[in-house]
Amino acid sequence: MTALNYIIQKDHVCIAIDTLSLESDDRKPYAYMTKFILLPHLHTIVTGTGLGLLVSEWMAQARSNILGTDIDDLNQYTPDCLHKISAHYPQMNGSSTTIYHFGYSQNRDIFVCYAYRSNNNWMPEEILNGVGIKPAIKFEFESNFKLPNSFIKLMEFQREEDLKLPLPKRLGIGGDIHFIFMDRNGINVQKCHRFDSYEEDFQIMHEKTLKQNYRATFKTFQFGQAQGGRKFQPQEYIEYFED
Repeated sequence: MTALNYIIQKDHVCIAIDTLSLESDDRKPYAYMTKFILLPHLHTIVTGTGLGLLVSEWMAQARSNILGTDIDDLNQYTPDCLHKISAHYPQMNGSSTTIYHFGYSQNRDIFVCYAYRSNNNWMPEEILNGVGIKPAIKFEFESNFKLPNSFIKLMEFQREEDLKLPLPKRLGIGGDIHFIFMDRNGINVQKCHRFDSYEEDFQIMHEKTLKQNYRATFKTFQFGQAQGGRKFQPQEYIEYFED
């Protein structure tokens, strides 16, 4: 899951999104990743929340398999494509995923957002001139707010609220905050903030990867032994992964 916040106005779009991904089973930090894709040829940004594998597959298809020049052209393909993709993910039963497109409509000369929700049969929902806060919390922007500073304040609060939830219900908010600004001249991306838990979460990811590599290598050595290979001692595995 993800923290996704945005402001849409007729002449530009501002988006803030975190980079932390959790393991689906134990809800512990799994990896840092970029959760959006830029499509300058369509003047569009694609992102999503929910099932990461499905979101990533749609990002890959939208990048290279769409004939069009703007977000409205992309919208013509999206519902049918998402229906086909989601059919390959039976684990979606009981969960929800939402795909978001932010971009420029050439015919209307405005910036818009299309949201496609699995619990709404992937039908496009158009969002104009609005503010989106996900996960939803009570937060008011100051009258003289500045970006990305106000987004940073918002997402720190979202993270605090998320950590109060029981572990199975946490979204997982952390890593860095990517701030994206898009207007008629193009798209700009910057890393505007790093959460205090960055190093601690990364250490959890690192230790988990070492354990997974250990198990995979141990199985490989066992197979080699069964084929007549040399028998390795336990301390050899430990020394190999501690270097």
